[in-house]
Amino acid sequence: MQKSTAVCVCALVAPVLSWSVLADEAADAGLPSGTLEEVTVTAQKKSENLQKSAAAVTAISAETLVSEGITALTDAQKLVPSARFQTEANNTQIIIRGVGSVLDQPNVEPNVGFNLAGVYLPREATGAAFFDLQQLEVLPGSQGTLYGRSAIGGTINLTPTRPGFNDDGTTLLEVGNYAAVHATITQNLKVSDELALRAALDYARNDGFETTGADAKNDASARLSAIFNPSDRLSAYVWVQGAQKMGWTENLVNKGTDPVTGGYCEPCFFYPNDAWNDTRTGQFAAPYGTTERERNHYKQWVTGAQIDYDLGSVLLSYLPSYLYLDSAPVYWLSAIDTTNTDHFNQFTQELRLSSQGSGPLKWL
Repeated sequence: MQKSTAVCVCALVAPVLSWSVLADEAADAGLPSGTLEEVTVTAQKKSENLQKSAAAVTAISAETLVSEGITALTDAQKLVPSARFQTEANNTQIIIRGVGSVLDQPNVEPNVGFNLAGVYLPREATGAAFFDLQQLEVLPGSQGTLYGRSAIGGTINLTPTRPGFNDDGTTLLEVGNYAAVHATITQNLKVSDELALRAALDYARNDGFETTGADAKNDASARLSAIFNPSDRLSAYVWVQGAQKMGWTENLVNKGTDPVTGGYCEPCFFYPNDAWNDTRTGQFAAPYGTTERERNHYKQWVTGAQIDYDLGSVLLSYLPSYLYLDSAPVYWLSAIDTTNTDHFNQFTQELRLSSQGSGPLKWL
């Protein structure tokens, strides 16, 4: 259910690869009528034309993400066919083509993998904001051959915008009801012909949508990245991202009981005139406590890199990463005050060789 509305006050979005180009846009670009702009994806861990990729990929450009107001993974489900992304506290339960998991314990592996800049992130780390992105790719499962763990239901690849060798910057400001404010600021810095930096800041807040004031944001995120190309053969992309949530968690909306008969009714809300009422009063008074809004607790730091070395017909790539995550939200499951505490210190490494060139045989 969508309760908030927002108005984009000002937006300057850097040019990106669009999902498609309409006929008039193609004409403006000097392309023949009906021509589609090339969309590059990394679904098979290499850059290739979407139309030539053997994988079934839903690719959503940064321009589409911004124009549709996609600021979190849960918002993206309206653009991805046969997908369901739902939250429980700070976790995101991902289901693609009916395959997924709604068990949120850290010892239970998810069935759909999530990757940021080529780095695998656990389910508990998917709740950070979407900002300064180049593209979102969704691959239905099974994807275990290339992505290994947690990919029987598919894989989601999130690609941040890399630094550009220029001094361009962008600013996005949105305001809406419930005192909503969302701002994203990005800036490139060309240090030299070999080194470029990029900084991106994102802030979002809004008052609570639910009656108790629950489901409110006060979230800040930042990302710093660098590209260093010391030679034609060597390229290094390094990034670090932090996110913190300081708002109020979402409570479960009370439903499943007919308020007139008191009998079971799956689509019925306790308060028919206000589906966002998360309180329990009168005949529905909670025997275990009174529903309140609860403060969120979520801190995330993740850093990663991709170092590529051109060996001629072969590309050698090394992708290390480290994730720190501390999440302990308190929220109400109907009449039960609960929490889902997660703490991660995760270190990953990936080393791969892949073929290059236009030969008939391609391997990884």
